[in-house]
Amino acid sequence: MIGRVESTYLETLTPDQRRERFEQFMRYNIIGLVICHGMDPFPECLEMAEKYDRNLFLVRKDTSEFMADLIAALSSYLAPRLTQHGVLVEVFGEGVLITGDSGVGKSETALELIKRGHRLVADDAVEIKRINRTTLMGSAPEMIRYYMELRGIGVIDARQIYGVGAVKPETRVDLVVQLEP
Repeated sequence: MIGRVESTYLETLTPDQRRERFEQFMRYNIIGLVICHGMDPFPECLEMAEKYDRNLFLVRKDTSEFMADLIAALSSYLAPRLTQHGVLVEVFGEGVLITGDSGVGKSETALELIKRGHRLVADDAVEIKRINRTTLMGSAPEMIRYYMELRGIGVIDARQIYGVGAVKPETRVDLVVQLEP
């Protein structure tokens, strides 16, 4: 990653020295090099990136902002995850995971909550990822997002029936409720 500090250092070098530095760097098996602050890459950098078939990513953000965004995105993408049988709804802004045996009424409970203005996140299968030591995020698998299976009715599209305000793509898991027969 090249930010202002790295760029200032590289400007003190001759073009031949910069070419040598970039060549040493590009020899490593890297995916690419990020250049921040919307700065133009040095010609020697472009030359070595092309020679070694390396990507250059030019971003307008400053280095610390880009790093913070990258760390947050990678933390979410690489977070440990599992799939839990249940229903996830958001009730008054709190993520509530409803669990229980098959047929106990999880989806029906969620439907009643949706009718009262709360939001469906996932029905039947809830993908839960651990973002950090204290935060679990839940969502539905893409294929069944916003769909609910109701006994005696079949499969419904909650977003189509109740509107976009009745669903949410993901939410924190703040509370787990176990339904008992």
